[in-house]
Amino acid sequence: MRLLDASLRKQVLDMEDFQMPVGQWNNLFQRPPKRLLIVENLESGLALPDIEEAAVVMALGNNVAVLREIRWAHTADVLYWGDIDTWGAAHLVAGSRHFSTTEVDADDGSSD
Repeated sequence: MRLLDASLRKQVLDMEDFQMPVGQWNNLFQRPPKRLLIVENLESGLALPDIEEAAVVMALGNNVAVLREIRWAHTADVLYWGDIDTWGAAHLVAGSRHFSTTEVDADDGSSD
């Protein structure tokens, strides 16, 4: 997970990028992110600019379901950003099963 907001980073000693067991995210923040971006590709997630009150998870593949263990994610606005292909559609379906606020922004490859 990567923190895209300076106020979130300040809560964790200005660290930006974490890899830890998903359950540990429940106790990390005094004020958790209000937006959770699920990005299909690592490179896309690393290229994102700062976004107010947002965190991003990248390259989870079919393992999106692990995010349901993060309590604050269920109250956050969840946005999925990925390719319009069979893998991207599968990841979107998996995410929307667990988060009622999932929105879509998909890349059809036309801007390449």
